[in-house]
Amino acid sequence: MQESETISELEKKLSESAGDEKLEVLKELLEEIKDTDPAKTIEFCEMSVDLLKDSQDTVLRSYYLNKKGRMLFSIGEFHKALKCFLFDLEENYVDGDQAHRASMCNRIGAMYLRISDYSKALDYFMEALKIREELNDREGMAHALSNIGSTIAESDQSKALEYFQRAQKILKDLGNSELLWLANANLSVSLYDLKQYDKALEYAEDALEIAKTTGNENDQGNSFLAIGNAYVGLGLPEKGIEALAEALRLKRATGDKFREAYILLSMAEVNVELDNDDKALELALESLELVEKLEVKYSIMKCYDTISQIHEKTCRFKKALEYNKKYTEIKLDISSENNTNKYNELLVAYETETKEKEKEIYRLKNVELVEANEGLKQALIQVKTLRGLLPICSSCKNIRSDDGYWASIEVYIGEHSEAEFTHGICPDCAEKLYPELFKKDD
Repeated sequence: MQESETISELEKKLSESAGDEKLEVLKELLEEIKDTDPAKTIEFCEMSVDLLKDSQDTVLRSYYLNKKGRMLFSIGEFHKALKCFLFDLEENYVDGDQAHRASMCNRIGAMYLRISDYSKALDYFMEALKIREELNDREGMAHALSNIGSTIAESDQSKALEYFQRAQKILKDLGNSELLWLANANLSVSLYDLKQYDKALEYAEDALEIAKTTGNENDQGNSFLAIGNAYVGLGLPEKGIEALAEALRLKRATGDKFREAYILLSMAEVNVELDNDDKALELALESLELVEKLEVKYSIMKCYDTISQIHEKTCRFKKALEYNKKYTEIKLDISSENNTNKYNELLVAYETETKEKEKEIYRLKNVELVEANEGLKQALIQVKTLRGLLPICSSCKNIRSDDGYWASIEVYIGEHSEAEFTHGICPDCAEKLYPELFKKDD
């Protein structure tokens, strides 16, 4: 039976089933679709969550919510995905399951990052990092470090680069290919923004080799995108176009509409440089159609600006004016958001420094606590040693230790406490030892 026929049969069965049987059919449908149809995947996940709303199986309910959230993310529905992940954290988090909480924080942080709420993104990524450190989960630490680097990249590329390098070092030690790809890709983007195009190309090519080894087409597409950008930065636009075209092919195959739109606009801008103006306009209009469906205002604004410039370059001034007007209107519409984002960038820079200091204080307090506990333990040992019955010689007053050795009272107490002895002579002993000094005058 063909795949489409199998899906049709299962959908028919779905309409005729209820309860646990319906849940099982939904599971089969999701396995059959394999995320190739985001709309259907989202619909079936919603049905599954609804069937599980009164269930005690929070793990399964969380699984379907997260699958739905990931699908929403893949089609650029970031606000809906965020709502989905926040609901999951509120409804399905089991107190004490810190690893699950860290994963949720990473997903929520990623959504806030996509909608440019850097401050909230940083909060969730920092919480994820703290939990991963407490669990000594080095792979999770690397993931969180990469996310923090991506969050602060807009405000401090040099600092972001440090986070990406820390993540890469951990993943190299662990030999985790999948996440090592992410670290190399992030390093490439960060170095590109710092205009270190040769190094950016090197890391992008390393990322591509890893993606080819793992067979992940989505990662391969992102790698070719980074390679294309690096070539353009190095002044090699023809090579850049070639890599971007391969990135576009792979992104279309994986259904990543957001990245597809981004690549189309990048290719349009490179074609303008190469004086391929008609091709540039075609690509920019195609990108615009995608981002308008996704309702990503910032990307729409960039498309309007590029299209206006192409029309101006080709002396189509009426069209240039039309798109410039649209560009100006949407820019004004999001200007308040841009101002907020600028504030957030500054806030992120401040909060990153603050949170790092808080983390260091937390670490030092833990060190101090360990040292204090060790001191208390030693004091307790001493107290226990100096309490109870001590075997003491009735003649010389020496004390017998637990090992059977005899020591003077001052040596024993000195070894078992912090007391130190100084020697003097009491009046009675002085009179016995030196009677001549105490003779009374007749």
